[in-house]
Amino acid sequence: MISSLLRGTAKIETKKEGGIFSRKEVQYFTAEIRNNSLLAKAKDIKVKVTLLSKTKSEIGDIEFTIYEFIEPGQSKIIRKEVDVSDDVAEFSWDVINAFAE
Repeated sequence: MISSLLRGTAKIETKKEGGIFSRKEVQYFTAEIRNNSLLAKAKDIKVKVTLLSKTKSEIGDIEFTIYEFIEPGQSKIIRKEVDVSDDVAEFSWDVINAFAE
């Protein structure tokens, strides 16, 4: 399966957005995903982010699909807005499904 050939790094970051009077903090899951396949393009990549507390208890998870192509041997940076509570201390993530073309 091509999903086993997709690897990368990720972070959850908070950005301040908006104007002077409508400024708000928005959180993003940002990842760089590399396709380590030699021949196949990856597409429709489903990601699962597991949110953890300070005590490593699972608080919840977020799943989403990235409707993009990643060429063989190439990387793509993806960014998805997420809503993470203050109780989240860390996270883990995984590509749980993808299709090859």
